[in-house]
This record gives sequence, structure tokens and C-alpha cells, in this order.
Amino acid sequence: MINRISSRYFSVILLASCFLGLLVPEAGKQTAFLILFFLFVVIFCSFFQLDFQREAFIHNSRKATFYTVLRFIVIPFVYYYLFAPFSSFYAFTLFFLALMPAAVSSPAFTNMFGANMNLSLIILVISSFLIILTIPFLTPHYLHMKSGICVFDLFKTLMLTVFVPFILHFPLRKSQKIDRWMRINLPVITLICLSLIFIFAIARNKAAILGNLPQLEEFLLVSVGFYASLYIAGWFLFFRQSRGNKITYSVSSGMNNIGLAVSL
Repeated sequence: MINRISSRYFSVILLASCFLGLLVPEAGKQTAFLILFFLFVVIFCSFFQLDFQREAFIHNSRKATFYTVLRFIVIPFVYYYLFAPFSSFYAFTLFFLALMPAAVSSPAFTNMFGANMNLSLIILVISSFLIILTIPFLTPHYLHMKSGICVFDLFKTLMLTVFVPFILHFPLRKSQKIDRWMRINLPVITLICLSLIFIFAIARNKAAILGNLPQLEEFLLVSVGFYASLYIAGWFLFFRQSRGNKITYSVSSGMNNIGLAVSL
């Protein structure tokens, strides 16, 4: 029942956690550690959904690889150069968000819509590992090195939150009891961890958020338009494929890992 409630009211609870972040005190110096820890937990648990059966993996890997290149490399550049003439802030922000991998909850939602869950899982894995290369090496360049961003720190963060959980989950997969528990309780774990990430991140940046209230309407409109365009792009990237695959592409495109973006 808890899993059903988590899936049904996922977005509502995450939105409520954003408002809660404006009310609670910040965690101070522990904020970064707490956010990375909860992100690690979410990604670690999500890897238990992966189906490593050879036939399923080979069947979907080519589609997933081609899709990932278009969606997580080409499309971010489209947003950047589309907005660059008008606003360097929006150009980089949308570029950065578009680089984020598929959300750890995207396979669960793909499954809810009766689409291709195995394809969604492979996209999740490939896009998550791809970001280990794209974010550290593309982000400083497109910030024009003005932010003092450290490539090594970015690389280290992504390794700790993507690669390490992937490796560590393998020994535990051998236990059917643990594997089954992780698969069943992933929606609840994901919701709790993402909610806490949002609360800690927003509490930490409360002053900046409240200090820019006049611009929140503009930010909201741009965000809604941006994510709507991602869902649409995912649907039309491979329009001739089956409806199930198009749903999978759309969900994997629009539902990206905002938790990782907030952490970074």
C-alpha cells in the first residue's frame, strides 16, 4: 500500500518537500554530505531493477545507445545554442539540466505505463555512466571557467554516486531476499531520499530563492516549457518505433535525474 501511495502521489510529495525546505533550518556544512548520501542510496537501490539476461540486454542495447547519444549529447547542445543569443544564464542552465541522466524512477513509471521497462533500465545505466564524462569535461568549458569549478571534484562526485553504487550492488544481487526487497521498496526509498535531497538543498539556498521572488514566475514558465519539450522530443526521436518504445523514450527524456543536478 505504501508503494502504491508513493507512486501515485510521487510528484505531489516532492513538491511539498520543496515548500518544506523553505521552512526548516539548513543543515550547514553537512548539507553536501547528506545530499550525496541520499543520492547514493537512490542510485544504489535502483540498480537492483536491472535485468542482465543476455537476450533482453542485446535486444535493447543498440536502441538505447543510439537514443542516449541523441538525447543526452546532441539535444543539450541544441538548447545551449538556441538560448545563447538571448541569455547566457538560461543557455547554460538548460544545457546542464539536459545533460542529466534518466531519473532512477523512470523505469518504474515506464512500467506503470505498460511500456518497455528493460529498454528504460538500459537507458538509465548508459546515461548514468555517460554523465561521468560529459559533466566534468563539458561543464567547465561552457561556464567559460568563470565559476572556478573543479573538474576533478565533479568527476569524483559522479564516480561516488554512479559508478561505486553500481559495483557495490553486485554482491547483494546474489541474495534473492535482498534483491526482492530492493525491487519492491524502490518507490518508497526513491521518494524518501529525493524528498530529503530537495529539503536540504532548498533550505541551504533559501536566501537566494527568497531573494529572487520576482523572477520565480519567469523561472517556472521556462522550466515547464523546457521539460514539456523534453517529453515531446523523447516521443518524436524515433517516431516509427512501437508505442511502448516511444513512451519509454519520452519518460526517459523528460524524467531526468534532477536530484543529481541539485547535488552538483
